[in-house]
Formats: sequence, C-alpha cells, structure tokens
Amino acid sequence: MRKVISGAMPPGLAAAIAMALAVGLVATPASAASAVGDPAHAAVTHDGETPADWAEVDDSVAAPARTLTADLDANDKARVVTVKDVDGAPVITAANVKGRTQATAVVEQQQAIDGAVAVAVQQKQRLVAGHPMRTSQTGRNVSSDPYSESQWALRTLEAGPSWSLADGSGQTVAVIDTGVSREPDLAKNLLVGWDVIRGRSDGRDDQNGHGTHVAGVIAAASNNGIGGAGLAPRAKVLPVRALDAAGKGYWSDVANGLVYAVNQGAGVINLSIGGDTDDPSLRAAVNYALASGRVVVAAVGNEGTGALTYPAAYPGVIGVAATDRSDRVADFSNSGSAVDLAAPGVAIMSTVPGGFASYSGTSMATPFVSATAALLRSAAVARGLGRVDVLRALQASAVDVD
Repeated sequence: MRKVISGAMPPGLAAAIAMALAVGLVATPASAASAVGDPAHAAVTHDGETPADWAEVDDSVAAPARTLTADLDANDKARVVTVKDVDGAPVITAANVKGRTQATAVVEQQQAIDGAVAVAVQQKQRLVAGHPMRTSQTGRNVSSDPYSESQWALRTLEAGPSWSLADGSGQTVAVIDTGVSREPDLAKNLLVGWDVIRGRSDGRDDQNGHGTHVAGVIAAASNNGIGGAGLAPRAKVLPVRALDAAGKGYWSDVANGLVYAVNQGAGVINLSIGGDTDDPSLRAAVNYALASGRVVVAAVGNEGTGALTYPAAYPGVIGVAATDRSDRVADFSNSGSAVDLAAPGVAIMSTVPGGFASYSGTSMATPFVSATAALLRSAAVARGLGRVDVLRALQASAVDVD
C-alpha cells in the first residue's frame, strides 16, 4: 500500500495544506518571508529523527583500495571521488583515472588525506529514464493557460483551491537534473543556477529535456496565456545541471549539486534521478542537505520492481512512486521500502526545450511532491508559523492505493 498525495477522493491538496497549518507545524516564530528565511530549515528528518552525520568517516576510507576498484578493468574510465570535511562543510573532488591499476593508486593517495570522510570509485551511468508520451486529454480548466485541459494531475490534486492558501511564493526548489531550458513559461521563476559539469555559473541549458519538464511541473507560471501551470506557480526554480544530454552522469556531480543547492538556500531539493548504487559521496551530500533542514525528494525508479533506487532509498529522503488518472500505481513504478508517497506520473504535460510535451515516469511524479513541499513552506512563512513536517502533512490527508 502506498500513499497518494490527494486525489480523486477528498480531501485533496488544499485540505493537506489546511491540516498542516492547523496541526503539522512546529510553533516557532517565523523570520522574514524570503526564499530561504523561513523556519523550515531545522535539522530533523521527515520521520522526526536526527539526520545521519554526513561528516562521520565512511568505511571506504579504511577499506583496501583494490576492493573499491574491483569492478574496473584495465581500460575502464572512472573517477576517484573524495569527500573532505572543510570547516564543517563537505568538499567533493574527483580525479579522472583509467584502469584498475591507476585507480587503485589514486584511491590509496586519497585515503591518506587528512579530513577525508569518504572515498569512492565511480563510472558514468544513466541516471534518468523518462517515458515520453504524446497524448490528447481534456477536462475542465485549472487555469487560463492553453494546455490547462491536458493537466489532469492539477485537477486531481485540486490545485485551484490550494492556490488560495499558498502558491509557492518565497520558496526555492532546486532541480538537480539535465539542466533547465529558458522557456517562456518558466522565465519569471527560473534562477541562474549552476552547471556542475562545466564548472561554471548558469544551469539554464538542457540538451535532454528531462530537467525542463520537471521544472515546469513545479513552477511553470499560471494564467499567463502560455502552456500550462506548475503546481507551485510562484516558486523559484534553481537549475543545477549535473547530467549530460544523454541523461548520464557521475554521482559526484550530483553530490556537488546538492551541496551547491544547500549553500544557495534552496529549501526543497528535487532529484528526479536514480541509480542502483549506494555511493558514499552521494550519501554524504544527502545527509548534509537533511542536516541543514532541507526537504529532499527523489524518484523511486521505473523498473516496476521492488528494487532499491538511490537516493530515494536513503533515510530522510521522501521517495515518490507514480500513479495514473485513476489513482492506481503505474505499472512501471517501483515499489517497496523506499516509497513514502505516490503522486501523478502518467501522461504529465509540461515544458520541454522549445515547447511542451507529455511524459510519464516517477521522475514526473517527484516534482509534484517537491512543489507541494514548497506550497506548505510558503503557507507556513506567510502565517508566521514553524517548520513543516512535509511527509506527515501529506500522509495525514492521503489515501492508500495498491
């Protein structure tokens, strides 16, 4: 059984926000209502426990170097990644290597560095897997935007009533993905961000389309006569490009993206990505974000199995499965212990480079939860209330689905 963040059955998203305002908040005074100045930055996970210490030295620092390089052949290209604790914050560096012999030598060097928290050997891998679908779906309009009729998920989530309580104002959601294209429907809400791959400012470049689609689900502008609307239409999106045009990348780039997002003050971090490896640099970055009071939301994967997908499987991360128009779990969606919530993820209309398209996947479900987190936080700040327990607030008004 999984929870769906709303739906066809009442009370819907507006009720979840109202309930959170009534009982789901810690009553501490709010600070200025800015993108980062709300009381949600508190060092607890969504299950109420203290997050794992990201700076605790991982077993990889003392492990035999050849154990860490065991999967490499003589000609394999890889990275040796080191996490260091520098003045209480993680610094993640990577050295490119070729073959097991060179990798083993570099691992031994990095393990001996003072302040090393973790050492990992990584190969580039595909971390996004979208399922493009082009569909024609109709229904009552949620906004005046031309694709509103195709946005069945906003109707299911009762977005209209929820916007009377909160619209995401003052909140920043980091999208760590393939980048985000500068689309007209995102222009008002898109920050500059960072390109981890190129090592420079500006994450507003997406040669894949995945990250742009995710960003539109979160914060496409509403009632502007363009495209559709995001669930949090006045939230800001911080684009962090960590994956290439093929949706491939290294966990170290994702980890650096997480650290960047935290340090830039993003209150919610969306990770519509996943892989089957538990990487110590990724784990350290996730724990750093959680310890900094950020809401971290991740896709559970599209294999239709119960296999664990990271980072969704990490404690404290809100793992998201996908549902269809009937509030049934999508046949491609993973299940199992990593799932905390389910959200619409089939035939989701959103922005892509140069236009709009309908995609399916847990990648599309995840930004609905991230956007809802932004709505909850926005509502709390506006009312001078305390930290939002996002998962508890949503599960309290959700329904069980098979």
